[in-house]
Amino acid sequence: MRALQNLKISRCRLSKLPPGLNCQATALRVMTIQNIKELRSVENFSSVVELYLHSISNLEKIVNLPNMEMLRISKCPQLKVLKKVKALSSIELKDYEMIALPKYLKSLKLRQLKIDCTLKLLHMISKREAALEWEKISHIRNIEAYVDGFDDNKRLHVFYTKETDSFKIHLGEYAASSNSADTEDIDEVAGPSEQEDNHNQQATGSELPTSEQSTHET
Repeated sequence: MRALQNLKISRCRLSKLPPGLNCQATALRVMTIQNIKELRSVENFSSVVELYLHSISNLEKIVNLPNMEMLRISKCPQLKVLKKVKALSSIELKDYEMIALPKYLKSLKLRQLKIDCTLKLLHMISKREAALEWEKISHIRNIEAYVDGFDDNKRLHVFYTKETDSFKIHLGEYAASSNSADTEDIDEVAGPSEQEDNHNQQATGSELPTSEQSTHET
């Protein structure tokens, strides 16, 4: 029998993953979990390299996935603990209700972070040292933050490359009116203007590919 390498768990009533799964699925490399409201944790999968999580409203922690390199999180608002993930280099985080970046980002040594969020949060990220949010992610090598999807052609974004200190901002009309606009009205503003801040006079924002989500099922 061929060893299980890809697993998708979806739309079932689990508060925890099946006992013994992490011990038996020793060849498992890609795991997708979605639409399981009561699941509280994902723990102790030593072989998993890619993990995709979507719409798990009570998920609180991800612990001890030592070989996980890629993590995609969408609509998991209670996730507070992410530890023992020493190989993790890339995170994609999507949540349009998120009002602040997760604190666990501060302790991770990431190569790449992609964020899809509200315009209010994108604005806070764009302020860099002037906002507390920047302290959580300033150590990450490449950052791409968007309002409407992971796509270089999208209008509203912030790009940061730590190596060259390249920092590119495009916030539409809000970029021109940020000194006077009320933060409660940010989501109503959009337009064509663009602002760039590059301390080395090099506007060389990162162009990093977005990995395709696995849809394997068992």
